[in-house]
Amino acid sequence: MEVLKKDGIFYLSGEFDIFHAGNVESKIMEDYDGKSDLILDFGGVTFMDSTGLGILISMLKELEEDGNMILVKNATDRIKKVFEITELDKVFGIND
Repeated sequence: MEVLKKDGIFYLSGEFDIFHAGNVESKIMEDYDGKSDLILDFGGVTFMDSTGLGILISMLKELEEDGNMILVKNATDRIKKVFEITELDKVFGIND
């Protein structure tokens, strides 16, 4: 899984799963400035499992302490379905 930061947006590509989730979290949190909402572009994410969701929830808890949230952009229909089934689409900002 690759994480690229450009213009304040983190672009993710690959499989956000048990094998990659920890590295994704550390890369994002190292480069996140904490001054605004965290924007994640999921356009390149091909798969996400419960570990990926758990990492997102963990990061959200940290961000909420400072009044920020996570915004997910460009998620495929398949990834959006994961958020909807778990009702996490009500917790995260899901945008096209």
